[in-house]
Amino acid sequence: MELMKENGLESNEWLQQLYDIRESWVPIYNRGTFFAGMNTTGRSEGVNSFFDGFVTSTTNLKEFIVKYDQALKRIVKRENDEDFESEHKFRIVNDNEFLLKHAAKIYTRNVFHKFKDEMNGVFHYKVEEVENANGFQSFIVKSKEQEVKKFVVTLDLQTYEALEALEVETQYLDSDQEMT
Repeated sequence: MELMKENGLESNEWLQQLYDIRESWVPIYNRGTFFAGMNTTGRSEGVNSFFDGFVTSTTNLKEFIVKYDQALKRIVKRENDEDFESEHKFRIVNDNEFLLKHAAKIYTRNVFHKFKDEMNGVFHYKVEEVENANGFQSFIVKSKEQEVKKFVVTLDLQTYEALEALEVETQYLDSDQEMT
């Protein structure tokens, strides 16, 4: 906010809106958010891809605004293309996959495939309840793969928000061994 005042930008509605939602995009506010081991590099790839080919380290502010507009136009074109593809190409889903059938109806083709990948990814994890007290539930979340990380995740049962996720040491496990 100080920086906005110093530069006479406190009346800029767009910057004010960005400032108001800073918790959703400023990395320091996401330090306690559970990302199951995904690093900050992985989370920032979306931002990097938005500007890919448009902005470099030598881009000045005036050029940035022009390039930002070009990037937005590219996104609008991609979204229009995706809408067309979604309307005219069908997604193959088995009759017994009710959730995927519903997702195929409401999501674009691209979002549907991301949803399907995420849903299939869920089956690669084992969740084990470890504690339930005072409106909070703790779970161990562990990949079913051989050598992996595991996390203890605490969930607020009122809001279903993951409050805490601690990475814990794990050993090489055979598929029939219990988690340590």
